[in-house]
Amino acid sequence: MDEDSRNVTSRTPTPLDTARTLFVREPTAGVDALHVLAEEGVAEAMTLLASAYQQGRGAPQDPAAAKAWYRKAADQGAPEALHPLGCLFFAEKDYPQARIIFAEGAARGDSRCAEDYTKLVAYEKGEQEVRVVRPLVARQRAEPDVVFRELCRLAKNGSAYGMLYLAQAHKLGRGTAVDRSQAEMWYRRALAEGLPGVQRYGAYQLGWLLAEDRRYEEAREIFQVGANQGFGPCTHRLADMARRGQGCAQDLRSARALYEQAVREGQVFAIWDLGILMIRGPFGWRARAQGMRLLLQTWSKACRVAIDAGYKDERLWR
Repeated sequence: MDEDSRNVTSRTPTPLDTARTLFVREPTAGVDALHVLAEEGVAEAMTLLASAYQQGRGAPQDPAAAKAWYRKAADQGAPEALHPLGCLFFAEKDYPQARIIFAEGAARGDSRCAEDYTKLVAYEKGEQEVRVVRPLVARQRAEPDVVFRELCRLAKNGSAYGMLYLAQAHKLGRGTAVDRSQAEMWYRRALAEGLPGVQRYGAYQLGWLLAEDRRYEEAREIFQVGANQGFGPCTHRLADMARRGQGCAQDLRSARALYEQAVREGQVFAIWDLGILMIRGPFGWRARAQGMRLLLQTWSKACRVAIDAGYKDERLWR
C-alpha cells in the first residue's frame, strides 16, 4: 500500500465517528445509530447514549435508561461514565448510592469522582449535624443555659455545627457571659472542619467579629473563605471593604466588580450599594444613570424577597 492510500485509510471515519456526527446533526437518527453500537458493546457509544437519555436529546428524557447505560459503559471499561451516573443519583437525593458510585470512580482513577466523593461525605456529615443542632438552637431563647451546655458537649465531640453555634452563644451572651475571644476560637475551629455550610455562615460571622474589632486584614481573609464558596453576604462585605479601603488600599473598580458578583449571587442590598458607587464613582455619566435605575430596583426586590422568604433571608443580609 502506498503512502497516499495509507493516509486515506487513516482518515476513514469509524462507525462511532459516524454515529457521533449524525447525533450532532440529527439527534433522533444519531440516537438510533448509537443504540446499535451500544448493543454491540461499544463503551463510548453507551456513554453517549446515556447522555442523550439524561438530557432528553434525540429521545425522551429517561433517567432510568440513562443510569442503565452509564452503568453498562462503566462495566464495559469506561470509568468516566461513573461521574455522570453518580451525579444522577445525587440529583435524585439518593446520597448513599451516589457515594458508592463516586467511591468506585475514585478507585478507578476518576478525579471528578474523587472530588465529589469528598464533597458528598462532607455534605452528609453536615446534614446529620444539622438535624441534631437545629432543634437545639430553636430552644435557645427559652432554655439558654441548657442549650449552652449541650452545645459545649457537641462542640467538644467534634460537631462543626455545634462549634458554630457555641461561638455564636459566646458572641451574643446566650447561656453564658459575652466572650469574644472564645467566640473567635470556636468560629475558627468550626471553619477548620471544612464543612461547606459551616464555612459559608461561619466565615460571615467571624469576618464581622474581626471587622468590628478593626482587624480588617484578617477579616478580609475570612470573608474570602465564604466568597470562595459563592456565599453572597461574604462577597458583599469584601466589596464594602474594597470601597472603604479597609484592610487594603481603596479600589473602587474592584469594589464595583465585587458588588456585581454579589448581585449575581442574589444579594439584594448589593444592588443598592452598587448603585450608590456608580453614581458617586469615577465611571462616567452612563454609569450614573444606571446607578439611579439600580436604586429604584432595590426596594421592590427587597419587598419581594421579604414577602416570599422572610426578612431574615440571607439575600437581605448586609
